[in-house]
Amino acid sequence: MTAGILRRLGYTVLDAPGGEEALALAAAHPDAIDLLLSDVAMPDMQGPRLAQLLRDARPALGVLFMTGLETCLADDAAVAAEARVLRKPFTAQTLGAAVRDALDGRVDLGVDVEF
Repeated sequence: MTAGILRRLGYTVLDAPGGEEALALAAAHPDAIDLLLSDVAMPDMQGPRLAQLLRDARPALGVLFMTGLETCLADDAAVAAEARVLRKPFTAQTLGAAVRDALDGRVDLGVDVEF
């Protein structure tokens, strides 16, 4: 659903069902990837680990995590310090604003997002 919303907003989306698939998709993608939008908690790989691995190959990659967890990213302060966090549930409007702000590098997001 999230990928569909972003496509309707005009973004190019590479969609993967999990961390390992995301790594393979990114490795096979020759063009720039501007932003990783990932859940914090996933069955096969946690979002901060995925972000770390992708940033090893693409240091300029922006990161936006989404989570419904009360405490998130506490175990990975280095990644959390550079990532934005979008709390679930969120609206399509909030998602679009958070992605745009993450891409633009804005600090004052004005939406339900925390750093």
